Amino acid sequence: MNGQPPVIAIDGPTASGKGTIAQRVADGLGFHYLDSGALYRLLAWKAVQSGVEAGDEARLARLAQTMQPRFRDGRIELDGVDVTEAIRTEEISRAASKVACIRLSAVRCCSCSAAVGPRPGSWPTAVT
Repeated sequence: MNGQPPVIAIDGPTASGKGTIAQRVADGLGFHYLDSGALYRLLAWKAVQSGVEAGDEARLARLAQTMQPRFRDGRIELDGVDVTEAIRTEEISRAASKVACIRLSAVRCCSCSAAVGPRPGSWPTAVT
């Protein structure tokens, strides 16, 4: 191995049980579990809180640069606020679907996913 932790990705349609399977696989292997869908939900939540439209790519990219998520003990914090339940609402689900389609937010969220392995729960400082 190249010194990087192993990563297992599970893809599939919405509400198909990907998260449940991923959590069980991670637990069974002793891996850290990252709910990557939560990253889009976090950005969507921050956009709603900031009055940024889900289709505004430039403003979403700026918001994403400032996000400081933490994943701890089954809870999700964003910028020091517990948003575990808030990011699972129907409003945020709809906004997250739109946010995920925007290239810059996808790059930012994927960058975060890659960075979580070495530093669980942290947000990278730059997107390359």
